[in-house]
Parts: sequence; C-alpha cells; structure tokens
Amino acid sequence: MNTSQAAQTLPASLGTADEVLSVAEAMDTQYLLRRSLSEPNADIAQRQHLVDALFGDRLSKPTLDLLRDAAADDWQSSDALAYGIRDAAVTLGWRAAVDDKSVEPARNQVLALIAAATTNLAVSTALADPSRDIADRQSLVLSLVKGASGVVGLLARSALTDGRGVFAANLSDALDALAALRGHQRAAVVSAVALTPSQTNTLIAQLSRIFGSPIDLEPSVDPNVVGGIRVDVGGDVIDGSIKARLDAAREAMSQITLKKDEEND
Repeated sequence: MNTSQAAQTLPASLGTADEVLSVAEAMDTQYLLRRSLSEPNADIAQRQHLVDALFGDRLSKPTLDLLRDAAADDWQSSDALAYGIRDAAVTLGWRAAVDDKSVEPARNQVLALIAAATTNLAVSTALADPSRDIADRQSLVLSLVKGASGVVGLLARSALTDGRGVFAANLSDALDALAALRGHQRAAVVSAVALTPSQTNTLIAQLSRIFGSPIDLEPSVDPNVVGGIRVDVGGDVIDGSIKARLDAAREAMSQITLKKDEEND
C-alpha cells in the first residue's frame, strides 16, 4: 500500500492528522531524515527498520504504519517524500471532518480564509511577513473566521508551512484534495449579487447533472458581472452574463467592420 492509499484507508482522526503533519514539518527542516527514508539505494526493509528505530516508541500506530508505507514507496526526491506525508496529513484531516459531519462548515471556513488572504492587503502582507512565526500567523488567520474547526486550524498550519506555494494557493490545493476524496468537482461561481439558498441549490443540481458528479460550489460576488453569473468547473467556463454577451457582440461587429473595410480596399 502506498502513502496516498494509506491516508485514505487508515483510521482517520484529527490527532493522527496533526501527528503526521508534525512529521512532515520535521522532515522539512531535517534533510538527512527525509533523505534516509527515501534513499533509493537502500532496500525497503532497511528504510522501514529506520522508521521503527527513529519513531517506534514516539508515534501512534496509525502514523507509524503510514510512515512505514511511505518508506516503501519510490520517491523522485527527498522533498517529494516530505510533501507526500504532508498531503497525507491533509487527507486524514479531511477524512476526520467527513466522519464527524463537520466537513461543509470547514470547507466554507477555508473558502473564507482564501478570500481574506487574496482580497485584504493587510492580511496578505502579515502572512508573508518573515518576522512573524508560524504560530502567530496561524492565530491571525484563524481570527478571521468565527468558530474555526480543528481541521481548519490544521489546514491553515499546513498552508503556512508548505513551501510549494503561498498560503491561499496551498489552501486551494487542500480543497482539491477534499474534492478528490469525495469524488466531487469544484465550481467557482461569480455573480453580480449573492445567490439565494434556493438559487444555490438549483445551480448545484444543474451543474451536477451537466458534469456528472457532485459539485462543491464556491460562490463570490463581483458587481461587474452584470445580469448573470460566471461558472468555472475545472477550466470549463460557462458565462451567462450580459456583459459577456455584449463583449462578444462588440467583437463580432468589429470583425464585420474590418471585413467591410477590406472589401472597400
């Protein structure tokens, strides 16, 4: 069983997810540790024995089992190992939220954090400030959402310490992981005014029918979307706004004028 499979089949709890993330963060700062556990010239038994020697009496059985599976995988680099374990922590956290039925509030809180990090200059500046430690920045982002759940705290911490991207992008990747876990597709919806609950439910039903899978709707408001909505599902864009139709009409008129001028020439 590889690390990804283990993250989807091991007993999931927020405590296990937190413990796995702590291991990933330790690997980020200790090159020799992640290098030793991904050493291609060592056989699987040697790497798993190293896991037992280093962590056998310090970690819970689910975390130890996941690390043993990770040591048995083939990794392109030592960094890939650390990232793989981090991704497993995110998956375990989401699974715990699914199990305790807190996943939808948590998903909405993550969306609120992404919005704050991308639209509020003061927040984005503070999150990028190297003089503020991780705990301080985590406290800042969690203060932006009311009643942030435990899994949101875990995801925020991972997004702050994950070197693959900035905070908002890392959180978006976490939402990708949730969608993949549940077999859903994400749909970014921009409308001129906030959608009502009835409109939201109708749109989700229609998009689910069109794309053949459940939809995780991610709504936002932009007054420039005049008289309609814009939907993006995995790069497939449906734009029903008046502005889009006017822009298309102007473009068509421009081409017609150009052709007429050419005929006059």
